[in-house]
Amino acid sequence: MKPRACILKILLPPPAGDGLVRDTLWNALSNAAAGGMSFIMLILTSRVAGAYWCGVAALGLAMSLQVFPLGNFTMGNYQASDIAERRSFSEYVAAKALTVGAMLFASGIWILVDWRGHDKALAFLAMLLYQASDAFSNAFFSRYQQKGRLDVACRVRFAKVTAFLAVFAAVLVATRRPLPAMAAAAAAHAALFFVLDMPLLSVFGPLRLAFPGRASLAILLACLPLAANSFLSMLVNNTPRFAIDSQMGAETLAAFSALFMVSFAVAMCADFLMNPQVVRLAVALRNGDRPAAIRTIRTPLVAILGLGAAGLAAGAVAGVPILSTLFNLDLSGNAANLCLLLCGGVLLALYQLAQTILVVLRRQTWGLPGMILASASVLLLARPLVARLGLRGAAISYTTAVAILALCSGAFATAFLLPALRKGK
Repeated sequence: MKPRACILKILLPPPAGDGLVRDTLWNALSNAAAGGMSFIMLILTSRVAGAYWCGVAALGLAMSLQVFPLGNFTMGNYQASDIAERRSFSEYVAAKALTVGAMLFASGIWILVDWRGHDKALAFLAMLLYQASDAFSNAFFSRYQQKGRLDVACRVRFAKVTAFLAVFAAVLVATRRPLPAMAAAAAAHAALFFVLDMPLLSVFGPLRLAFPGRASLAILLACLPLAANSFLSMLVNNTPRFAIDSQMGAETLAAFSALFMVSFAVAMCADFLMNPQVVRLAVALRNGDRPAAIRTIRTPLVAILGLGAAGLAAGAVAGVPILSTLFNLDLSGNAANLCLLLCGGVLLALYQLAQTILVVLRRQTWGLPGMILASASVLLLARPLVARLGLRGAAISYTTAVAILALCSGAFATAFLLPALRKGK
């Protein structure tokens, strides 16, 4: 069997059984890999190279995530829910090429303006290559989902993330140096676009290469509120980290990063359930099927609340000892900080659910007021609270910001959803 045919057979099996179950399982698997990637990367770095390099890797990851919204421009759900294909696949790809170029340019400016040393700059550049590859590939991921094959998109993502982690671990263990390991892993992730995504174009195309035109600019304009939301969301996540790095050093940042990773567990699990529902929610609302729309929203909402309660209980009892063992760091005395961050994770998950509803309703602009208030609060609170309270101050500033975010976005999502449901049957 030719390589291309073999790849298609693995990535594109014939649809069978319940599509929702298939999509949910693959979405959970791929998102677990993607969400756990940074967690595993930092654990390996801490154990093999020490706390300093763990802090350096954590900062490089945080900086790359801060510019990722500029490259990705948060087109994923917007493109996937464009089930009427008002814009062509080629127009989405052209728009994505423009945003990735802007991300790379902005990153170069950031390195020059906010120089944090050679180690941290190189870590940022290595993770920037990974984020650029992921942002561009997302146009293809959304195409597969738009065509009803979220499972294909998730298979591709899972393969890429697995390759990243495998190459990173192998090079790190061989060299005991995280920077070459990060660079090699990012290069492997980027190369897999040509191996995995390109063969699928014949099935999910057509893709005609084109320069960004009016249609692509219209896509960017429509997604601008989403991109601004995503950028400010990263600002909320990263401002406490930047404050810790500036005032307390890379080793303390490593400790905070170990605690902070757990806060994303609930949000990541909620995304497992919500992402397969985006197209279904769009179809239900378009057809006026009120019961289906309610079911689609209720499942992740119940999951968020249940997982949040379980996570807080487990974190309070055993979170710090487990994280100390995994990262080989002394995290004693941080149980309250961990619980604060877990509360922030639950609130972040509720915000993500509200934001998804706003996107499907094409009311994404209304996510901005809460995000602006949240980012303003963390910018005002993080540095003084970190200076005064250390890691506790960072946890308080983050949780306060996401509480504002969840309340505002949830209120707007509810206000626009209720009239849409009243029109249903």
